[in-house]
Amino acid sequence: MSFDIAALNIVDFATIIVLVISGVLATLRGMTREIMGLAGWPISIVAARLTAPYLEPLLTDTIRVEGISSALAWGIPFIVVVVLWFAFASVVSPGLSKAGLGGLDRWLGFLFGLIRGFVIVLVIYVGAVIAAEGEDRLPGLITDAQIIPALRESAHLMSGVLPPDMGDRIVDNLPDAAPATEELQEAGEAVGEAVEDSEVKGLDLLDDESGS
Repeated sequence: MSFDIAALNIVDFATIIVLVISGVLATLRGMTREIMGLAGWPISIVAARLTAPYLEPLLTDTIRVEGISSALAWGIPFIVVVVLWFAFASVVSPGLSKAGLGGLDRWLGFLFGLIRGFVIVLVIYVGAVIAAEGEDRLPGLITDAQIIPALRESAHLMSGVLPPDMGDRIVDNLPDAAPATEELQEAGEAVGEAVEDSEVKGLDLLDDESGS
């Protein structure tokens, strides 16, 4: 996977702008606050997954529109936990930053911002590939960008940790991955299956406790 600086096009420059903006914003906030803020999303998702099965029957009794109660059963706890966590992070992170990383907090924040910016571009790329039903159907301006090979391999890796149906949909619309990427993708799929099994066991345990 080669990278020719002289061949950069508008897509590459737009990607660089996203990376720089994300890096600068993260520098201003600091690594500690960014990490704590990021942690709020998976925490909120887990909270929604755990509470939705119990909240949905209650909502179904009052909201009889198909699909709405299911969406709200996920959305309400997710939003509540996100708001509470971000409020908590805003209060706690400044003290943690001063007590821990100090001045290094902002430099690490910039690095974190670059990674976040790349993830943002990656999500846009994956969405475009799925919408176009294949990378080869994207405009040449996009496929000729120097960043595309890195995004393609990253998309393959990302598919390995997503739910199987979602991951398969991404892979079906991408060219084949490099051999090394395929090995990492398989490892990611194994991790995803292990996490899913642990979540199922956790829900079964909660059901057993509530039934006893």
